Amino acid sequence: MTKRNRKGLQTISEWTRLAAIWVNTKDAANTKHEYMHVLRDLESAFGDFDITAAKLGEYKALLMQGVEEGALKITTVAHRVTILKGFLKFAREAGAHGLTDTALDMLLKRPRTQYQPPVVEPSEYELERVLDACASDRDRLIVLLANETGMRREELCNIHMDQFVVQDGHPVISIDGKGRKKRTVPLSPKAIEAITIFATRNDIPANKHVPLFRGRGGKPIEKSTAGKAMRMARQRAGVRSTITLHKFRHKAAIDILRGSNDVNAVRAMMGHDSLNTTTRYVDHLKTKDLVAAMAARKSAG
Repeated sequence: MTKRNRKGLQTISEWTRLAAIWVNTKDAANTKHEYMHVLRDLESAFGDFDITAAKLGEYKALLMQGVEEGALKITTVAHRVTILKGFLKFAREAGAHGLTDTALDMLLKRPRTQYQPPVVEPSEYELERVLDACASDRDRLIVLLANETGMRREELCNIHMDQFVVQDGHPVISIDGKGRKKRTVPLSPKAIEAITIFATRNDIPANKHVPLFRGRGGKPIEKSTAGKAMRMARQRAGVRSTITLHKFRHKAAIDILRGSNDVNAVRAMMGHDSLNTTTRYVDHLKTKDLVAAMAARKSAG
């Protein structure tokens, strides 16, 4: 922020000066612009560098209140907290305030580790409604595989026929997942039948490195294409606006957890990096699911 001194000349505040130096250490132009925008917005609250634990705590609580009231997204809060913490660590090294890095880490902990939005699980009725409302066999198979395998949208769009293999006597799909991490997911008889019928009807050769879902020029379809197909089917089906392909991934995880009572199995099939991500689904299970799990355990014993 610029101010005018007694002679009418513009001066730059210490907050703005340090912010400009820190932001310029970032590589991407978009990142620099976004970080500077956030820091200018925060100067009214912290620009005098009177940084105290109480002030940071009040600011974090205000952001989280916005999340609870639906005025802010948790991702927005996490982004702001990350920028503020990074800048204040830099400013401390420059002697602008006295809070330690440890204190900043504790006071400005990313909210995603403290708050998780509830998992949305589409019902079987909503699944059937969406499947019936799909405009093509391709769109129907995409939704079906999202529900049967729990694959991410990008993974679904990039399926190639040579990914369908037999492992230990069981048909599976070998997935190049997020972060180039490979995993295998068993295929249900329902999924195998649907894939076989679709490939036969569309002359897609088996065991070849060709896309299952072909777009222009024979390349895999774009993620946006799958997303639009799902959105249109959802609107025609008249189901909740929160139902997306990713929500069918949630449904697959919860169904697997109900059937196996094994969090590690769900983690492996979903390709989660952290077990904390997988345990979100445990909280979604209803009392009847837990009772059934205990009954199954007793009968097995």
